[in-house]
Amino acid sequence: MSDIIKISKSELERLVAIEIAKRTLPREHRDFRDVAISNKDIIKANKQHPVIDEKLKHTYTGPYNNDIHSEELRGFGRNNYSIFKRNRSVSGFDRWAHAKISYSDVHETLRKLSIQLMGVSIIRDLEPDELNFALDVYEDFKQFFLEKYNQRLNFEEERNND
Repeated sequence: MSDIIKISKSELERLVAIEIAKRTLPREHRDFRDVAISNKDIIKANKQHPVIDEKLKHTYTGPYNNDIHSEELRGFGRNNYSIFKRNRSVSGFDRWAHAKISYSDVHETLRKLSIQLMGVSIIRDLEPDELNFALDVYEDFKQFFLEKYNQRLNFEEERNND
């Protein structure tokens, strides 16, 4: 059997108004923009490895075009904000580069992982304290990713020097 509590109508209206106000008051807008991995983070990591950076700067074309044979396509390079890919990726009919994944793909993965750690799939389902924790987790994941990526690039450069 449940307990019965008597409350005046005006008191009930006041309590309901307070709860509605909590949901409708402007909330502090916080998201992952302040902690997000950026193209500058990836460029910094890639520039520490000159061989890798040089490979990422170029997009090449194959021998399909009679006028251009395995030379750099002017204006198609600048992949130094991308995650290095050992095997070249084909883009288009006869273009290839050592890049396929960019920093925004990494950001999306880290963001989803941070939110899913809290048991939700979208940021608006997080309470403010959960969001703060998810932002801290994102920063930890970001630092871990950058450390491991740098470690991998060291290995790739050693492999290329052998």
